[in-house]
Amino acid sequence: MHKSKTLLILFTLCSSVLKAQDKPKNVSQTSLYQSYIEARALKSPDSLLIKAQELLKQDAQFPFAWVLMGKAYNTKSQMPHPKREVFADSAKIAAQKALELDPESAEVLSFVALLDFLDGHINSSRKHQYRIDTTLELSRGLSFNNLNEGRLTEAYKWSDAALTAYPDAAWALRYHGLNAYTLGFYEEAERCFQKINSTAENIDLDAHYKLAHVYMATDQNEKAIEQYHLFRERRYYAENRMHLSAFLFASQLGMFLGNNEEALEDLSFFLKETHNYWVPPQVFGYQLTTLMAFLQQKAGKNIESNLALSQSQKKAEALLAQENEGYGVQLDLAAVYALEGKDELAMQHLSQAVEKGFRDAEWLKRNPLFESVKETEQFNNILKHIKALIHADVKKINLIRK
Repeated sequence: MHKSKTLLILFTLCSSVLKAQDKPKNVSQTSLYQSYIEARALKSPDSLLIKAQELLKQDAQFPFAWVLMGKAYNTKSQMPHPKREVFADSAKIAAQKALELDPESAEVLSFVALLDFLDGHINSSRKHQYRIDTTLELSRGLSFNNLNEGRLTEAYKWSDAALTAYPDAAWALRYHGLNAYTLGFYEEAERCFQKINSTAENIDLDAHYKLAHVYMATDQNEKAIEQYHLFRERRYYAENRMHLSAFLFASQLGMFLGNNEEALEDLSFFLKETHNYWVPPQVFGYQLTTLMAFLQQKAGKNIESNLALSQSQKKAEALLAQENEGYGVQLDLAAVYALEGKDELAMQHLSQAVEKGFRDAEWLKRNPLFESVKETEQFNNILKHIKALIHADVKKINLIRK
C-alpha cells in the first residue's frame, strides 16, 4: 500500500498538516486569525494567495498569512507552469518567514514539516514534528515520519497512544491502521479502516484504498475487487477534487488488480483534468509518469511508454541531486529501471529504498511495476531482508503490548 499523504490544497484526502487551534498572540490579531481559519477551507491556490495578501496588508507580521501564502505557492508548484520552480522557492520562503515570526506555532511547524517531507527532507520534517506541543495531537505527524524512516516500533507507539486517546478520530484510526498494516497486523488494520468507513459522513477514499490493500495482502482478492469497484461507482458522487482523486486512486488499484485498460483510462482522465498534476514519489512510491509508462507498455504504446520513462528518470535524478532523502524516489527509479529491463540498476535502487526506511514487503511483492525482476534471487533476498526487519520490530512491539 502506498501512503496517501496529503496532495496539498487540491485534494481533500488525509492530511499530515495539523489543524491545531493556535491562539493569536494578542487581541489585535483575533480577527485576523478568524479570517485565517475561514481561508483554510479555500480550495483554489489563487484564492488562497489573494486572501494571504489581504491579511499581510493588514499585518505583515501575521505568521498564518505566510502559511496561507506558502500553501498556495506549494500547490501551484505541483502544476504545469513555466514558473513552477519559482513557486516552489516562494513556498519555502513563505514557510521560513512564518517560522521566524512564530517558531512555536503548531500550524507553522506542521506546514514546514510537510514541505520538508514533500521535498524528501525526512529527518528535518521529523525534527519539526517533535517540536510541536504534545497537547496538539503531534502523534499523527510523528507516527507518519517514523514510519517513513523505517522506525516501525516508534511509529506504532505513537499511533497506539493516539488511538488510545482518540479512539473514534478518523486520523488516529488512519495512522494506526497504516502502521498495523505495515507490521502485518492485518486484522487490526482492517478494524481501523472499517471503523473509518462505518462512521464517515462522506466517502472516505483513503480508507477504501487502504482496505483494498489489506485484502490483497491477505489473499482476499474478491473483497479487494469490491473496494475497487466501489471507487469506480462512487467517483461521480464525490465533490470537486475528491471526484478527480477517485480516478487517481482507482488507477492505482486497477494496476495492482491487473485491470490495466481501466487503470490507463482512469489515470489519463485524471492527468488531463488536472493538467498533469505532479504527485511526489513519496505518495505512491512512484511518479505518475512511471505508472503511465507501465500502462502504456501493456497497451503496446512503446514510443509513449519510453518517453514517459525518460521523463520519470530525469525528474527522479533531479530530486536526488536536490538531496531528496525519501525512499519514494529510490523506489521510483527502481521501477523505471525494472521496466527498462535494467535489473541490476533496479536492484541497487530497491536496496537503497530499504536502507532509507521502506518496509512494505507486501506492496513490493504484488506490485506489477517490478514484474520483470520478481524471479531474481536479489529481489527475493530484498523481500527476506525487509521481512526480517519487520519481524524485529514486531518482537519489540509484542513485548510492549504484553
